[in-house]
Amino acid sequence: MIVGYYADSLGLSRPGYVELKERYIYLFEKWLHNNCDEEVFIINRARRALTIDKLYDLYKEDQEYISGKKDILIIHEGVC
Repeated sequence: MIVGYYADSLGLSRPGYVELKERYIYLFEKWLHNNCDEEVFIINRARRALTIDKLYDLYKEDQEYISGKKDILIIHEGVC
């Protein structure tokens, strides 16, 4: 199973507030490993200060390599 995860800083850890193991994508990946019989690969494209158009550019770039292979696409973008 391939999961594409595109996020702004909401997908990152925050020292003193959100640890790596508390991030949504980590918890989801852990759940998938515990509830699916297949291998799980997370393509994590979380970056700080990314707007939706820049996340879309990353997504389009990834399509050259994983086009048609993703099982799940997650877009995690906040509003500032």
